[in-house]
Amino acid sequence: MGKLHVMDLSGDRVVLFDEADNAIAEKTFNDLRAKGYLAYKMDGDTRKGEQIRDFDKTAETVILSPPLVGG
Repeated sequence: MGKLHVMDLSGDRVVLFDEADNAIAEKTFNDLRAKGYLAYKMDGDTRKGEQIRDFDKTAETVILSPPLVGG
């Protein structure tokens, strides 16, 4: 079972998915990526993430964070 963590102003929202049932997670991923969110795939206990641009239905954990802003 994979987890899609969405970080935003309201906190951390989790969408669970698996390879066979991932439509909601994939739609959430694509919608937020279109808004500029950054996506990272986290697998195993390495504590290292890999930035991804496309939804990976085999990932253990995907983290979506809002774009950085500043000036």
